[in-house]
Amino acid sequence: MDSRVQEQLSKYLGIMKEEELEEFLHRLPDKETHSDPTTKSWIKLEESAAMEVASCLVSQYGEQKAWDLALHTWEQMGLGDLRAKAQREAALMPGIRERHQSQDRGCSLPTQSLKNEDLHQNFIKLQLLQISHPGRPENRDWFDIMVKKPRQLIEIRQLFGSDSGSQTGLHIVMVHGEAGVGKSTLARQVRAAWGEGRLFRDHFQHVFYINCGELDQFSSMTLAELIQKHSAAPGTPIEEILSQPKQLLFILDGFWWGTKSHLREDCSDKKEVHELLSSLIKKTILPEASLLITARNAVLRSDFSFEYKIYFVEVLGFSESSRKDYFYQYFTKESQASRALTVVESNPALWTLCLMPWVSWLACTCLKQQMERRQKLLLMCQTTTALCLQFLSQSLSGQPFETQLSGLCSLAAERTQQGYTRFSALDLIKHNLNDTIISTLLKMGVLQENHSFILLCFQEFFDALCCVLESNKEGQIRKWLKTRQDVCVAPTTRFLFGLLSEHGVRELESIFRCRLSQEGKMELLQWIQEQLKHMHQSGKPYCLQLLHCLYEIQDGDFLRQVMNYFNGTRIFFQTNMDLLVSTFCIKFCKHIKRLQLRQNGQKIQPEGAPDMILLYLNEVTEESWKILFSILGLMESLKELDLSTNILSEPAVQILCETLSDPRCHLQTLGLNNCGLTSSCCQHLASALSSSPSLTELDLRKYYPDDLGMALLCKGLLHPSCQLRLLRLNRHHLSKKAKQMLIGLEKEKPQLLISHKWDKHGTHLHEDTGAGATSDHTTSQAQQRPESEGDSSLIAQIASLSVSSAAPQGDQHMEAMMTRGNFHSSM
Repeated sequence: MDSRVQEQLSKYLGIMKEEELEEFLHRLPDKETHSDPTTKSWIKLEESAAMEVASCLVSQYGEQKAWDLALHTWEQMGLGDLRAKAQREAALMPGIRERHQSQDRGCSLPTQSLKNEDLHQNFIKLQLLQISHPGRPENRDWFDIMVKKPRQLIEIRQLFGSDSGSQTGLHIVMVHGEAGVGKSTLARQVRAAWGEGRLFRDHFQHVFYINCGELDQFSSMTLAELIQKHSAAPGTPIEEILSQPKQLLFILDGFWWGTKSHLREDCSDKKEVHELLSSLIKKTILPEASLLITARNAVLRSDFSFEYKIYFVEVLGFSESSRKDYFYQYFTKESQASRALTVVESNPALWTLCLMPWVSWLACTCLKQQMERRQKLLLMCQTTTALCLQFLSQSLSGQPFETQLSGLCSLAAERTQQGYTRFSALDLIKHNLNDTIISTLLKMGVLQENHSFILLCFQEFFDALCCVLESNKEGQIRKWLKTRQDVCVAPTTRFLFGLLSEHGVRELESIFRCRLSQEGKMELLQWIQEQLKHMHQSGKPYCLQLLHCLYEIQDGDFLRQVMNYFNGTRIFFQTNMDLLVSTFCIKFCKHIKRLQLRQNGQKIQPEGAPDMILLYLNEVTEESWKILFSILGLMESLKELDLSTNILSEPAVQILCETLSDPRCHLQTLGLNNCGLTSSCCQHLASALSSSPSLTELDLRKYYPDDLGMALLCKGLLHPSCQLRLLRLNRHHLSKKAKQMLIGLEKEKPQLLISHKWDKHGTHLHEDTGAGATSDHTTSQAQQRPESEGDSSLIAQIASLSVSSAAPQGDQHMEAMMTRGNFHSSM
């Protein structure tokens, strides 16, 4: 026997707390391991307990199986960090190293599986956004309310405790977000970090993690049974647990809103589970206990109210950097992660969608399968639905499971309509699911052994798939839509649009070996036109979730028929995924002439309000700008873009200017007022001025270029191809030499008007040029001309100051976005 294996087991078992070691023993599958009456004495020996347990495990199971069993048990207990640390060190140990690596290579799921309760929690870093209340989109003033409410990104440690600022003393934290964004992962992270003593140990003596989706199998239970079932220390007397209610934290993961009835504060009463959970939230039982609730945004639209303050935190998914971290943690080899990243990053739409953790998992899993089969790595998917279909097709590898998959779809539809996530063995038989297909679905990571889908998103995908497979029946789509709650915002509706797309129908016909009718898409078109028409007539804000549905269908003709309803509207979004979806859809609006972007609560200017306003409440990154600018050459109707008061980095300006030079871009007016431009941006602006086919007005107020920057601007403005007729620029704070260059520019190009004020009628207004007040353009030139006499010509001044102002090399990533025909190309 290699004593190092036992030593390592002893080491990590010794790190565990007394109650954790006791739970570890109770979770072992073979009771013989702790059937000895002396087992209980091990727990009390503290230092020697770990050595005794390690010795017993190795003796009974052998080295490798004992090690694997320990890893699996830590995983079940939510001790993800302990498990990860043990695995890292095990990689350096003889005997275990090869087994560990071979297991990773042979597994098609990430560290490795969605089955694991600690899915991603060892390394996931989510964006958490605090807001006093999420509001309701159906309210007319919802956008304004959202802009005005205080919002800030927080860390997980700020959910409770002294670091939580204004929320100190709050008893309920509501963590909400879209489907698949990582809410459950966060909940498990809190439980695991508390168990390891890294989070909230000073605040909570007991933490109970309750997966609400797994409770629908119980018709009723008492509060005592609920606590004992989910306690980290199941042997602790219920009286002891309840003696200090302020030190209790209940984590209700995946909460659904149930009955409004209340319970008495009696832990011996048996009640239906949803009623029991509702009473915990309503504070009619254990009012001093704290709760962490995860719920989809749709739950917050329910008609409920609270008599106490709740701390709302929205999960926005991965940060941009966390996506890369996830890929490197998923793949066991750095080279594999690098290859996978290269493939996904080359697909801008998919890379943006990977902000959702479950989309990142799907992408990694598909690429992992391709690596194992030594296939060329390829992911051309532009939508989540397309990625799900590729995952399904790859995982089944042409196996004849059409009948069984149809049964799985009908099972998903049945349970979704009934509001349940779990099913029974009898349900499997009822829907003709045999052991072979069940085993396959378990290995794929679609189902889990406790008779439920691994993710609710998968259940919703197969629910929508069931509808499409039956869409040959007249009226089936409308019937399906009527039977679903919150149909406009439900993920099932997004999947329905994606499955009825041209690509979706083609893939389904291949997988199920059938022919599908086109009537379903026509029914869908009529339905969404009715929805948008109603919103337009009622004056309600347009639902961003409908744009997500339209994005999934990826059909230009379809979108052109529905996007005419989007006129004079505002779209509120918080992530690049929302921006991707919005820009994809609005490029099919033929009537939008003006577009404005505002971020972080900036006020919207009432005069000259654009046809469409994009309200971005978070920081606009360079990736965001790439997404936005990618549509400028695809909207023939767009004539004005106002980016004023948004900070633009030099790379962002470069991307913008390259887009302006595209012959397909018809932009005439560009607003860059107070955008924090640097002098280095002038080279890019000069290049755009000399090559843009349509730009006639440029607003550069509150921008004060230095002499070199002014020289570059003037060179671009003097280019024969420059079409600019109005330049809004402050002369104040410019150097004397820069002002002289402006005077020379006015002299060389009299048709160009330069002013920091310009009204909508095109009248040149009074301006202080620094050399005296002027009332019109001609007088200005006449007064200023003597000052420039004796100076060298403007061309000579520019030549003496400027370096080569040739357009910089194009951004290859942006070029790919503009030519590859991905998510922004005309359909």
